[in-house]
Amino acid sequence: MKLQSLILLLTFTLFTNLNAQTTCERTFAKTGYDFKDYSITAAGDGSEDLLLAGTLHDKITDEYQAHVIRIDDADASIIFEQTYQIGSGTWAMSIAPFLTGGTAGYVVTGYAEMGGVRRTVIFTIDGTGNLQLSRVLEQGNDPNTNGMGLHIKATPNAAGQGFVLVGMIHEDPGLFSFQNAEKEGFCVKLDQSLSVTWEQYFEVPLGSIYPRDYDAASHVTLTDQGYFITGGKNMLTPIGQQRQGILALMLGPNGNELWDASYYTGNAIDNGASAYYDQAAQQVYVLTNISVSHHLGVSVFDAATGALDNTASFESFSTNFDLDKYGHTMIKAPFTDKLLIKGRGRDGQWVDDEGRGQPTFLVDYDLSTQTFGVHYAETNLSQSLNGVSTAAPFFPGALRTFYYPQSLVNINAQHSAMVSYTGAQGQDVGLIVRQFAHLNAETYEFCGPRDTLVLDTIMEAFGFTGDPFTYDSPASAEMMPPMTVVSEGTGLDTLCFSGEQEFSCEGNLVQNGDFETGTPTTGDEDITNAANWGGIWSNAGAGASSADFYSDLTGVPASLTAPLPLSQGQFAGFWSRIQGGDVYREGVLNELSTTILPNTGVYELEFKVACLFSPNTPASLSVFLANGSINGGAAVSSGTVPLNAALFADSWEVVVEPILSGCDNNFTTYTYIIDSSDPAFPASGANALFFTRTDGVQPGAYLALDDVCLHSLCCRDEMAFENAVQNGFTYTTNGHVATLDNPLLTHCSEVLIDWGDGQTEQVNASDLGVTHTYAASGAYIVHITVLEYGADGAICFEDDICMGLTNTSELDLRTGLKLFPNPAAGQVYLEWNAPGHFVQGRLVNTNAQAVRTFSLQGQRATVNLNGLSPGMYLVQLMTAEGRQVVRKLVKE
Repeated sequence: MKLQSLILLLTFTLFTNLNAQTTCERTFAKTGYDFKDYSITAAGDGSEDLLLAGTLHDKITDEYQAHVIRIDDADASIIFEQTYQIGSGTWAMSIAPFLTGGTAGYVVTGYAEMGGVRRTVIFTIDGTGNLQLSRVLEQGNDPNTNGMGLHIKATPNAAGQGFVLVGMIHEDPGLFSFQNAEKEGFCVKLDQSLSVTWEQYFEVPLGSIYPRDYDAASHVTLTDQGYFITGGKNMLTPIGQQRQGILALMLGPNGNELWDASYYTGNAIDNGASAYYDQAAQQVYVLTNISVSHHLGVSVFDAATGALDNTASFESFSTNFDLDKYGHTMIKAPFTDKLLIKGRGRDGQWVDDEGRGQPTFLVDYDLSTQTFGVHYAETNLSQSLNGVSTAAPFFPGALRTFYYPQSLVNINAQHSAMVSYTGAQGQDVGLIVRQFAHLNAETYEFCGPRDTLVLDTIMEAFGFTGDPFTYDSPASAEMMPPMTVVSEGTGLDTLCFSGEQEFSCEGNLVQNGDFETGTPTTGDEDITNAANWGGIWSNAGAGASSADFYSDLTGVPASLTAPLPLSQGQFAGFWSRIQGGDVYREGVLNELSTTILPNTGVYELEFKVACLFSPNTPASLSVFLANGSINGGAAVSSGTVPLNAALFADSWEVVVEPILSGCDNNFTTYTYIIDSSDPAFPASGANALFFTRTDGVQPGAYLALDDVCLHSLCCRDEMAFENAVQNGFTYTTNGHVATLDNPLLTHCSEVLIDWGDGQTEQVNASDLGVTHTYAASGAYIVHITVLEYGADGAICFEDDICMGLTNTSELDLRTGLKLFPNPAAGQVYLEWNAPGHFVQGRLVNTNAQAVRTFSLQGQRATVNLNGLSPGMYLVQLMTAEGRQVVRKLVKE
């Protein structure tokens, strides 16, 4: 490291070790699946683990399963992950801990699809995910009434040990908006055996002239008085306009109404999303959303009387009057007079060019000063919710009318956690869990980067009351159908972890990527002490030098401040700077374990960088793949000659990463995808990776580098590869033109297609969606071979599939052929509306062999499938002229 005479003003902050807990970010994803409506709770056994419950949606089969994950508090590893299903689909909407006989358990509520009707479902599990009890409620006065459990809490002995559950019952909306379905809110008290103790149903019937219905209970809070419930309520303005009001209802211990202080603000759709009970002050704080997505607020009620405290209640939005932030969950912060509010923003500037937007935000609110303090918003780099609906059967998109998952929880006095989602528009929706620390009342520590947020304008809340509720207490039928429990694995990944943990990178091509092999001497330019690392250029003149090598244990020079968090072990450091006449041209190179050849798939590059000192900005880091060696680059004669791209004869600048101002010493993880088929990829292959200052950017900064991972995204999951081949291919036909696609395959795969008419072609999987034109109508057996290649160019996975493909002729349209049932087990029936057209029928397998012939009777035929193997077949009907109509059939 070349240091001139610098006067540095350094501020040292002393961080105490709060406890064994860490800050971290964990993601969960599964190809072809969406994660929907996950709530979070802390374990009830004193372990401080986290439990998540939500719905895992298979987008291929359209199957829904209740999904529960338990995460270890120390290292965020998975303790158990299970799916639970009753009937044809099960949704989990809420989870809560409880104790019985001193043992902790967990209760989950949601709903299940049974015989075309959705029923409220409740089940309990133990600390390892084993199913204990389950109940399904047939609610309402009509057996076809749909029910949904939306929020559940355990009740203590004083209130009758068991559970209190809120939700809604509703009619089937059919093809119409869910808002138009008739609804009632409900509150059900259960004992610990899940038997109903009492139940209360409430609505404001407005008559058929009002098309919408807003009665729904989505959140319950235990109070000294009984059960406070919020959600939505049907209301009318004085001139007869329908509104959704904020439900604010207090029921007594036996379900009787104590008070109803529900109100609307004058706009179309308001709701209550969450609530907090201040026992000392005997007040209930309700998190509200005004017009669902315009802005959020907090309403404060007297717990005994329901009187609204206008001086303490407020509505809030941005200074520029953007109506764009709405709340999901509110809890008490671990500091006096502070609440934590988690929600989403709809500010247009947070939507990037990939369609990602609506990032999660977190703010704290000081009750005594009535001001917001800490503001946090996730970045759009990889932590954004996409536009896919996150709750069937609720409205598309992230906006809600009735329900918000409770996705923020306190772990202990110094740590909390929250849930959000990942994925760009149209991609799979993944799950992300963020655990963060409260260093003090003004400082929260997050593991990853944060974005800016504006939520600073507060106005007094006001409202208008509506009509009283009508109550009913129909007795629910309690059912106990069997529940299927299956272990699940959803591709756990680590975005960020601030605690001590071993660096892990499966198949890392970077040797000694965590710099832990070697002994630093804290001397200048001693990166060569780190195994497999060294300098870039062949000389050390003209201000050019190698990188440095440091350790948390031995520390860094007094001119620098060590990177945070202080648990990184050993790391590299180097200047990325030119300032005036002083040149600080430094860099570091790693010789890879193998040469990456062109056209060998897609690779992921990930590394951590911390800015330790920046006297001036901007700064920028460049990363190159090259065919070269340590100290094998061209000799440099100045800070800019030769340019980085000319240091090696065959190289490629794969990353240009601006280093933002501030230099807060925190490590930030950067991830990039590298496609080896890119024309710029080194033609002779890449056997080296190097980091240095970006040409033309000055003055710069001093950077720390750690945990460098470069690995192939190919050849990693043979099961996923086989699933993509066997289940991912789809085709469509338009006349004689067929289109073949497979959204489950990646760049890693080459696809060889035999179209069955003598024509073949080969494409990369990223180019699928290919079309082929047939010369004539008919049935064709398409043979597809898929190959996946490793970094060395060798085939690692291979699989093939045959598909029966038919294209449509005008004869198809004229005859109107129908085939049912499909899939079929014993017999299949055919009908058509063109008598006399067909003279012969046969059934053909995927090898083009006729396995059945059958007679035609007028405009009907019956095909016996007994004795045939399960799989795909083609049903062919031929005319006297030799023309045919073909339909695909699946034999079960």
